[in-house]
Amino acid sequence: GAFKSTHGDYGMMVDKRVLLPPVPGAATIAISRDGVARFGTWPASRAIPDELRDYRQNLEPLVSEGVPNPTGRKVWGWQIAGEAIQTQRTALCRTKSGVLYYAWGDEVSGATLAAAMAQAGCDYAVHLDMNPGHCGFVFVNIADAERDNYQLKRLDPGMSIRSDKYLRWSPKDFFYLAVQDPLPRAAAVLPWSPDAA
Repeated sequence: GAFKSTHGDYGMMVDKRVLLPPVPGAATIAISRDGVARFGTWPASRAIPDELRDYRQNLEPLVSEGVPNPTGRKVWGWQIAGEAIQTQRTALCRTKSGVLYYAWGDEVSGATLAAAMAQAGCDYAVHLDMNPGHCGFVFVNIADAERDNYQLKRLDPGMSIRSDKYLRWSPKDFFYLAVQDPLPRAAAVLPWSPDAA
């Protein structure tokens, strides 16, 4: 997810239930009623557009209109005391073509992560969480949770997040993706095949 409410009161809404009101100027990932992911900086008004179903905010944007760290932010959160100067960080971005990228880095600063995401072609990027144990991407395949019949695998072995951190519940919020059929709906009635490229 992103920082806890004690670290900035950044807004969050789930299924139209407002947990924290939106913060103007904050980087925002939102899901509209039609299930489309939307990225942008929240405007001056705290009014929530009716077409939004969910949103989560954190800090200012890492990247906006392809520009890394457009607000010139110096501090992107605090590292765990006694650890390293840099730390693990995660982010999510959207390219101009609408592709979403997830980024994870070990021993990086917010500015370095912003520069890397801009180089990767991100048009807008949101800093998610940071520090060991909070950052990671876990593949989950649950056949039967009641009988502990599931498979868990971190995207990268260097991620220090526990693979089962979000399996049953968590005191911290998180994003998830679900597998779905990638074929267009029209493919059921119209001839369709992917490009060779």
